[in-house]
Amino acid sequence: MKRAIGFVAIGLLVLVIAGCFSLDQKAVNSEEVSFILNDDGSISIKALKELTGIDVIVAASIEEEAITVDDSLLKIVTHSDEGTTRIAIVSTSANIREGEEIARIDGNFTTLKNLVISSSAKYLEMPSPKTQAKPPFPDGISIVDGSIDKASNGYFLVHAENVNGFAGVEITITYDPQYIIIDKSKGEQGVTPLNSFGTGLLIVQHTENTITITSAFNSAKSVNCEYIYQIHFVASLIEGKTLIGLSGEVRDANTGLIQTVFHDGEITIGGPKLIGDFDNSNKVDLPDFILFARSYGSVLGGEGEYIETYDIAPAEDKYQGVWAGIYDSCATDGEIDLVDFIIFARNYGKNKPNEPPFISVPDQQVAQGDTLELDLLNYSSDPEGDSLLFILEVDSPGTITDSIYSYTPDFETLGNQTVDIAVEDTAGNMMTDTFIIEVTKTNRPPVTDGIPDQTIAEGETLNLELLDYFEDPDGDNLVFAVISGVGTVIGSEYTYSPNYDAAGTYQVTIKAADGNGGEVETTFTLTVENTNRPPEEPQLVSPENAALLINTTSVELSWNCSDPDGQLLTYDVYFGEDIEALEVIATQSATSLHVQEITAGKTYFWMIVARDPHGAETASEVYSFSTDYYLIPGGEFEGMISGYALMTKANSPYIITGDIVVESGAQLIIEPGVEVRFTYISDPDNNGQEDTNAADLIVYGKLFAEGSETEPLLFTSNETPALKGDWGGIRFASSEGTSKISHATIEMAKDGVWTSSNCNIEISNCEIRTNIDYGVLLGSNSNATIVDSTIHLNATGISNYGTMIIRGCTISSSGGTGIYSNGVYIEIYETLIGENSSTGITLHNSSSNSRVQNCHFLDNGSYGIEGYRFEVIDSSFARNGNHAISGSNCVVEGCLFTESIKGIRGSSITAVNNNFEGEFCSSFYDDYSGVYIDGQALISHNVFSGFATGVWLATSSEVTIQDNLVTGNYRGICFASVDGQNLTCSNNNIYDNRDWNVYNDTNQRVAITNSFWGTDNESTIKSKIFDYYEDSSKGPVSYTGFKSSLIDGATSSKRIALIPYDR
Repeated sequence: MKRAIGFVAIGLLVLVIAGCFSLDQKAVNSEEVSFILNDDGSISIKALKELTGIDVIVAASIEEEAITVDDSLLKIVTHSDEGTTRIAIVSTSANIREGEEIARIDGNFTTLKNLVISSSAKYLEMPSPKTQAKPPFPDGISIVDGSIDKASNGYFLVHAENVNGFAGVEITITYDPQYIIIDKSKGEQGVTPLNSFGTGLLIVQHTENTITITSAFNSAKSVNCEYIYQIHFVASLIEGKTLIGLSGEVRDANTGLIQTVFHDGEITIGGPKLIGDFDNSNKVDLPDFILFARSYGSVLGGEGEYIETYDIAPAEDKYQGVWAGIYDSCATDGEIDLVDFIIFARNYGKNKPNEPPFISVPDQQVAQGDTLELDLLNYSSDPEGDSLLFILEVDSPGTITDSIYSYTPDFETLGNQTVDIAVEDTAGNMMTDTFIIEVTKTNRPPVTDGIPDQTIAEGETLNLELLDYFEDPDGDNLVFAVISGVGTVIGSEYTYSPNYDAAGTYQVTIKAADGNGGEVETTFTLTVENTNRPPEEPQLVSPENAALLINTTSVELSWNCSDPDGQLLTYDVYFGEDIEALEVIATQSATSLHVQEITAGKTYFWMIVARDPHGAETASEVYSFSTDYYLIPGGEFEGMISGYALMTKANSPYIITGDIVVESGAQLIIEPGVEVRFTYISDPDNNGQEDTNAADLIVYGKLFAEGSETEPLLFTSNETPALKGDWGGIRFASSEGTSKISHATIEMAKDGVWTSSNCNIEISNCEIRTNIDYGVLLGSNSNATIVDSTIHLNATGISNYGTMIIRGCTISSSGGTGIYSNGVYIEIYETLIGENSSTGITLHNSSSNSRVQNCHFLDNGSYGIEGYRFEVIDSSFARNGNHAISGSNCVVEGCLFTESIKGIRGSSITAVNNNFEGEFCSSFYDDYSGVYIDGQALISHNVFSGFATGVWLATSSEVTIQDNLVTGNYRGICFASVDGQNLTCSNNNIYDNRDWNVYNDTNQRVAITNSFWGTDNESTIKSKIFDYYEDSSKGPVSYTGFKSSLIDGATSSKRIALIPYDR
């Protein structure tokens, strides 16, 4: 026997009132309605209480058109015979309120007596659901019949009746997946054990359309009447009944089979219907009303044409959601009456709702790295056939494109993944579904980017950590092996140590396995290079270690060495005085080397590094040797010096009776405190004058004559009285390096220091004096540095034909020129040049500009500086007999000219930032000027004061005079010769000059622009200019753009010292 699960009907409260009328002919009343005869002969029907509808039979034949009702009401008018009319009126929505007119019957009625045959009124309310009765169940295990709405979640029950003494139960349920799908997300894989079965062990197994449930208990059980399982499922959209099959077995505690009967069941799947939509147009409208009206009042087996389709009461609003407020379920009661009319009227005008779509996706399985694709249209439907939109809920894996769900799990994802999907139709109705994707593990093989090719040499060991080149995506432990080639693997380290016969190329293949069947191989090229053996250690032969070498200027180094491979060797010779900083002085294949320029009194270190063609090197040990000097004995001495010779203070003085010659390659060292005295060699034919055979110190090698501040050296005459020219001097004819003379006095010679060409000397802290000709003469292509020395009382202080640097010296009291330079180049710094009988410095060098900087020129008999191609920077000039500077192609910058009547004279000169402070002379000689210009010139930012003429211009070349201060002179600027087109004279301060600020002694027009004249009064300015207006043979002077105040910047950076007019 099966138990049916039905729906709960809607209850109706029916009020039937008949024959309860008053005898008043103008009104007939019952408890619910009143019939009123109106003055115009019409009849009104009014509600005396709240009603849903009325059904009236009157003893008159009334046409339907004569009966009018409100728009919210529906009416049905029928005639059972010619003398009676049945009128049914119901509300389509809200009930008819008390006092409200229900209908008006037009006509010429005169009385209500005997007019109303019967009248019934009904009031509708929604009853509570009825309790379903418990059905009886047969013995054994049964599927309980049930019903469910389509596209909804639910469950059916399994019942046990009088099953005794069992310890285990196994049942198999068979179902049609077109109607239901087991919901595995509920309970235990879709099964919930109930009551006493909840205490047992449970196993649930699924196949395509079956579910097997096994329960076992630790003791025997008996069930009288009990629900034992709840099976969860989802109903499809297909309506109808589906069979649920049941089979199985029951066993006792001894596993004996207990005879048990199993009963199948049914599930009914239904859904809501639009009650009153008789023509299935999805709307209750006029055609449906017409069809309903035709059967109104009929009774099953009785009067009228009863058609079950229109018997729609009792009815209920069973379904919620889109169906709420609509009668959607009904049963038949055998008659089509007012209650049916009320149900119809309440649905009148309503449309069938758009029902939500349906979706149910079974659980899925996919392996890591694989792609699962589902067309969701295969798992969904819509009752109205609407187009569907599928939506993947947030945090659900995968993607949806159109209707295709796709999911490719990565290799980090494993196990059950929950997917929530919503489906939406075109009306906006939605349904959601959840299914499980079981992601199974995929073993990924190891991967490698390969091992780069390797190169090692014989005798070396190659170690490779293979985990640096292989990895397993799943983190599996890898096992490595050498498949082919050389080497071995221990753990994850590949090792190979080739011997000295293994040179060649090998292909090595390594395999990595993850233990789960995944493998990968890679091959690399291993090149073993031949190992070159280094040379044997060089054996040093000569000089022996710690040898002492006397009076030598060179040494022969020799050694022996061999190569085990018989290859030609190259040797680096390391040599020097500091054992920690030896330098390579030669690289050669020979096993000996002659070393020059060995100095006495020192210790030298040397070693050999042997190198073969492959670059392998072996160093020798470090040897040393020392050198010593030949001591020149005191007393009389002359002759040749070879090797290293030493003059000592202990053997001083040395009396030189003839030439001393330092041979090429030799060195003469003179200790501090030594006196070297030269004997005059008499020659009567020269009448007491210079003897061509005078004793000289002649240097072809090197001279190191280095005294000290407290023990200076002395080179002088040995005669009494001593006379200039008693000896020849120190004469250099060597290109073998630099000789040095320091803290020495050189006197009474023909020339103090003299060089031939290509010599190099350094002179410092010396006094070179009272020599007949030159204090210092430097030959062509020679180089000299003279520092902190005094050179005076010589015929010529210095004569340079090479390249010379002079710093911090005094060059004075020469019989002629202080410094004469006709060589390549000369630089003179911080030096006093004074009281020389002729010119302080004559510069006739052949090369680039020579430089004079921070020097002082005082009281020289002629020019301070004379010559060409030179620069004079930050120097001072005073009381020189002629021009302080005379020359061409020269630059004078930042100098001070004072106590002079003549400053600069020349062409192609640049004079910038100088102060010219003259010594007044009333004579107007052209060159009694601060600057006398007889060629191209730039005169800028200078101060001119105290001269007969500040600036004297005697050239038609290009001249620029700008930004100068010209004041306190007899005449400021004098133009003796000028080309007005080549003259730029602007931005000057020209004022307070005694006679004329400007004197134009030419017939050229002169323009002096943008200058300050000491006043802004043009008459006053004009009065201090000598030009055409004073002598018509002269050219005019233009002073356009004159300034009213001193021009900033039109001065020198030096001090301004105006010399008073009365000096």
